Amino acid sequence: MLMRIHCLDRSPQPGYQSRLRFSHKSRIRAAAVTLLLSLLPMGKALAQHGQGPQYMYLLHCGGCHIENGSGMPPAIPDLRITMPKLASHDEGRAYMVQVPGASQAPVTDAQLTEIMNWMLRTFAEGTFRPYTETEVTQHRANKVLDILALRRQLIAENLEAP
Repeated sequence: MLMRIHCLDRSPQPGYQSRLRFSHKSRIRAAAVTLLLSLLPMGKALAQHGQGPQYMYLLHCGGCHIENGSGMPPAIPDLRITMPKLASHDEGRAYMVQVPGASQAPVTDAQLTEIMNWMLRTFAEGTFRPYTETEVTQHRANKVLDILALRRQLIAENLEAP
């Protein structure tokens, strides 16, 4: 197959498309590849930063409980008020792991343990026994069908009352 080759210094004839020009699709692909390559360093930094419990809290819990843990009472509890009281009782500790945002978060039990312990350090004043991975695994495996009823029960038992 013979191809016509034109000198680069010669302007093409009207209606003629140079074979040296990139097609529209090729330009889009080249721009996409350039963009992706430019984002790799940022993606790597986010991935490294994203391994910490604070980042995971913001990603999986912060949407409802807000960055500072204030929540939207009464529907979404204020972690700064409820966590200290719940963390001092076994039933409360189980509840905090079993709420859907925690138990169904797409994280490993080890990561959830880190998140829960970060939350205790951040939102619960006082010294509390840190969660163990075994404890988180056990509580996470016990699904609660009516989490609101459990919260009402805990409130009735004065575990969450101010």
